[in-house]
Amino acid sequence: MTESRNRLIWFHHFHKAGGTTMVNLAVANGERLPEPHHNGNPVDERGGAIDYTRMSVEELASFTDRCVAQHITFVASEFHTPDFDYLAKREDVVLVTIVRDPLSRYLSNYNFDRYFGFNRAKDLASYPSGSHRAMCKPNYYCNSLLGRHIDPPNLTEADTSEAQRRLALFDHVIRLGDFSVLADNSLFGWQNVDMRANTLKPSLRGALSSWRKPRIALRRLNFEKMRSTPEMETAFRAENEPDYALLSPYLAPATGRVA
Repeated sequence: MTESRNRLIWFHHFHKAGGTTMVNLAVANGERLPEPHHNGNPVDERGGAIDYTRMSVEELASFTDRCVAQHITFVASEFHTPDFDYLAKREDVVLVTIVRDPLSRYLSNYNFDRYFGFNRAKDLASYPSGSHRAMCKPNYYCNSLLGRHIDPPNLTEADTSEAQRRLALFDHVIRLGDFSVLADNSLFGWQNVDMRANTLKPSLRGALSSWRKPRIALRRLNFEKMRSTPEMETAFRAENEPDYALLSPYLAPATGRVA
């Protein structure tokens, strides 16, 4: 890396949108993460995630100052939302996120939860009611930016506008799959940007890892991903118009869309 690391990359991790790959790339390229942490998210001594959403500006400033003083160069926020307005004003903080087509992200979330048994829904229609988490419900991107991670209410036009304003604060909004842009010295100058995304597929190894629980083992061995259909896409777009409006500038078919 050619540029100085006297900066803190603050990565807002949208669930199932390449975030784990991004964290792994940060580690592979020598970024320093907080300790202890879970997938880049700082945790306390008991393993509980640091709740940025409840932090005052003063508390967030103190936390960020400590990270910089300890030469931490990469922090993630996945299940809680910090004050982006404050972070965007800091010259030593780089706000970054990765976005993915909303339906692709939602299906990935659904398949992930089915594979690991986090949600027993047998179809997409019943999936949202099987969890309180915003990542399993419509318009996840907007709700995540707004700090609504549990049982989010229906969005208003003002909510959508506020989510758009917050995403515009980010220094870099990277389209999933365009990790090669991270090698640009004007971004991070990372040398290693070739890392495969997490994939779920039925395997004997996955089944054997759950051999003490026959039901889980059988489910994993017979696992079949749900894939999108034209009818599904039409219905999903109608229900998730705010998210598509939010992301349309960043998901345009281009080679390495970075804002």
